[in-house]
Amino acid sequence: MKLKLFAGPIGVILGTVSLLAVSMTPPLIESVLGDDDQPPGRLVGGGTRSGNPNCRFDQTPLMAIAPSRSIGLTAQASPRLYFYLPAMETVQTAEFVLIDNTNDTVIYEETLKIGGKAGIMGVTIPSHSTQNIKTNNNYKWYFSIVCNPDDRSEDIIVEGGIRWAEIDPALASQINQTSPLEKVDLYLKAGLWFDAMSTLAELRSHGNPDPAVSEAWSKLLESADLGVLVQEPVITE
Repeated sequence: MKLKLFAGPIGVILGTVSLLAVSMTPPLIESVLGDDDQPPGRLVGGGTRSGNPNCRFDQTPLMAIAPSRSIGLTAQASPRLYFYLPAMETVQTAEFVLIDNTNDTVIYEETLKIGGKAGIMGVTIPSHSTQNIKTNNNYKWYFSIVCNPDDRSEDIIVEGGIRWAEIDPALASQINQTSPLEKVDLYLKAGLWFDAMSTLAELRSHGNPDPAVSEAWSKLLESADLGVLVQEPVITE
């Protein structure tokens, strides 16, 4: 299966008016959540403090940045998924795994080090891992904080789904010719939640002062019941 790639570079001058700020009404937010019969998974990683001293954290726990009522969509060969990491007392190992639901095959896995200050971090699924992805099939992902390598039952875990989709070539062309905020609006109208999130997160990671970016960011997170994370920074690698 050959995915249609259409995301242009982020480093474009922002338009003065955001389509998202104008048109992202509650009906639109509902429409981008996709199939209501699909379970979203476990998007919050347990309580506010782990029983393992290696994974202690206060207040907001590990959270997946994903739609709260459905499986998120993407049209990218190399999508980026985001997670809120709480501040932890020590550096820990985290693990991301993408699985094919049909045969439980691991498509991609990545191990990374986390710790320090709290923030929102992205994990990129590389294009070489998605060459055999089938559109409109559901795939499962897991993100775990490994508190005790000798006992994985102590992991703090979030999990959810992702589905790859193709879009109309005319819409893809339109997306390629717009500013980043206009891209976000078009992604949402096409139901591509993860692509909208990735575009906004990249803008936020550059410390963009545009109030339209802040407004779009707030609306997107609130649409997924993640308003508690609006003020959290995006961690750059």
